[in-house]
Amino acid sequence: MPDFYPTNMEGKALWHANFAANIGGLAAKYNLTAGQLTQIAGDNDWMQFWVSLRFSAATFASQLAAYFNVIAGPDNSLDPPAVPTFELTSSDPPSPEPLPGIEYRVREIARHIKGHSSYSEADGTLLGIIGESSGAVGVSQPEIQAFAANSGYEFSIVVSKRGTADSWQVWATIAGENKWNLLATATGKSANVVYTPLDQDNPVPYQLQVRVQLRRNNQDYGDTSLMAPVTVSP
Repeated sequence: MPDFYPTNMEGKALWHANFAANIGGLAAKYNLTAGQLTQIAGDNDWMQFWVSLRFSAATFASQLAAYFNVIAGPDNSLDPPAVPTFELTSSDPPSPEPLPGIEYRVREIARHIKGHSSYSEADGTLLGIIGESSGAVGVSQPEIQAFAANSGYEFSIVVSKRGTADSWQVWATIAGENKWNLLATATGKSANVVYTPLDQDNPVPYQLQVRVQLRRNNQDYGDTSLMAPVTVSP
């Protein structure tokens, strides 16, 4: 069975958020100590901060590229763009910083829980410590590149390292948010995708974070890709 622990930063942040949210209710059942619960909470806080910081950095990189391309480009009729600024979407850094070995600690607790006489598969599913049947051995994650079109809230996406997937899904969220929406399902190496804003009466550019989930036989296949930033324009 494929491993339960994600391999990419975003996947780990989501996994730790779920694990930290649910472990407290099972602590007594599995004889976990107050120290272990404190460590789990601290590891999660550290994970959320740094992955959120990475989102901020990716958003700034996308803004900077758009700004640079307007100023350095061939069209002198464009309005001067706003100068990009780096804004953190995360909270203050967690304190104290956890010791190295978060994955080691996770696996030790998972082994303890799954080896306990009271262990149930429902608990394992709740905590995310049993492998997903839709995963794929030997497949880590696809690599993606996103390129904005000039208008129409459209962008193209190129997906490599697809393994034996027969299709893939394109998901996106507005930068700084964590509300992922399925934009398209495609096959092959690339596709053109259109983002539909909720507020269609206010035509402004949107800074998106995009990721791809491979599919095979109508099931998720492998890990989601790392995120790629792209700014789409009306």
